[in-house]
Amino acid sequence: MLAERLLQGPFRRAILSGAEAEAGRIFASELQGGGAPASGRVALIGCGPGDPDLLTLKALQRLQEADVLVVDRLVEPKILEYARRDAERIFVGKTPGGPTTSQAEINRILVREAGAGKVVARLKGGDPFIFGRAAEEMAVLQSAGIAVEVVPGVTAAHACAARIGLPVTLRERVRHFSVVTGATADGAPDLDWQALAAPSTAFAVYMGIGNAPLLRCHLLAAGADPDTPVVIVENGTREDERAFATTLADLTDCVAGQAIAGPAVIFVGLDWETGGLCRPETVIVHRRQNRPAQNRDCDDVIANAEALP
Repeated sequence: MLAERLLQGPFRRAILSGAEAEAGRIFASELQGGGAPASGRVALIGCGPGDPDLLTLKALQRLQEADVLVVDRLVEPKILEYARRDAERIFVGKTPGGPTTSQAEINRILVREAGAGKVVARLKGGDPFIFGRAAEEMAVLQSAGIAVEVVPGVTAAHACAARIGLPVTLRERVRHFSVVTGATADGAPDLDWQALAAPSTAFAVYMGIGNAPLLRCHLLAAGADPDTPVVIVENGTREDERAFATTLADLTDCVAGQAIAGPAVIFVGLDWETGGLCRPETVIVHRRQNRPAQNRDCDDVIANAEALP
């Protein structure tokens, strides 16, 4: 329909950017019945960790312009309600230990749909550039001569911390905050454990629940204090969100005892007390009554990980 094309397509973007002459040409062409030949493009959209209210205005605009939605597993279904009802939906989830759409297949879908002249919205949880494989998809699209843009989203670490009032930096106290991955294509992460175990270090671990025992043991073996505060936020910003406060020594026990399955962000080295804040009542405190001798239970965990091909 003409009104929809004008309000959601190149005409709208030309008006918003102040290109009045270009807008006039597009308008005249549309009135003559058909406009310019379709030119496909892709927007890699960060949809945040779940709460639709955290979408940016640009993400909402690109979502409503799209002819095709290519949707990750962790994108909140309610977000799709903001798209056009006639937009095609292609789900390309990657389920740990379950059905998975390969990255090569996702790349093929993006090139195929945009190459057919369609406007494609590639919907990703969090931010596309934070462990979102956006660079791989951009490279493929650019090689195919297809226009691509990245629409940033609220990344899970910041959103989850904000939900429970957990500051990720503090003036004079926490000056360095990093984000690391707890899993790789090969399974176990290869991180700079000595740097992460240093005093006053704070970081967030994405995709770390499955490797929580290994994370704990490597950090303890590198000299981290067993009482280092750890906060876990599961399903952050969603209706079934849960949050836990524990310690590095009790990390594995907390994940198992509380049946944390993810998606979750693990914060290490951050707490409320350091910032003079109160821990929210909704955060569950988990402590073991009896701890094994430090690192005694870690030998097998590290050895097994190192034995993996």
